[in-house]
Amino acid sequence: MAAVALADILSLLSPIEKKLIVIYYQYQECPIGKYWIAFLGNTFDGLLLSSRRFSVWLSVSIAVIRTLVVRNPLSPTFGELSKPKALLYCILAVIPLCIPISIIEWLKYSIEPSPFSDCNGNETDYMTVYSALFTDNDYLVFRFLTLWNPPSHRFVRFLIASIK
Repeated sequence: MAAVALADILSLLSPIEKKLIVIYYQYQECPIGKYWIAFLGNTFDGLLLSSRRFSVWLSVSIAVIRTLVVRNPLSPTFGELSKPKALLYCILAVIPLCIPISIIEWLKYSIEPSPFSDCNGNETDYMTVYSALFTDNDYLVFRFLTLWNPPSHRFVRFLIASIK
């Protein structure tokens, strides 16, 4: 449960980051997108998506373990699942399942100099665009990610419904 709480806390950092960027832009005479702001936004968006995915899958796995232990109280095999060591194995199983998709989502955007600028200064304005990884090959990686996410969430709903 502590891992789920940590993942949820990490997902709560994203609104704080967005507020800090809004405050930064309010106090600038010429608000242009600096590189670190775009990088911070991309990093926290990736952290938000990754922590949500990790939290959901970890919660589902903990619910499955609890259900198995409650349904089979006399089985020593299922009794072992209620020990902290089993939850450590559960966390170690969920992380490798979530990391590949999270890495792909973190590589979704790239930061490039913006051709548009509201100010006549010497500073370069930066913007976030889809990376070449996602736009190459007729958006193949983007389509894969778009096709993978909804079925994985449907599987979670199916798993929860089948346990009840």
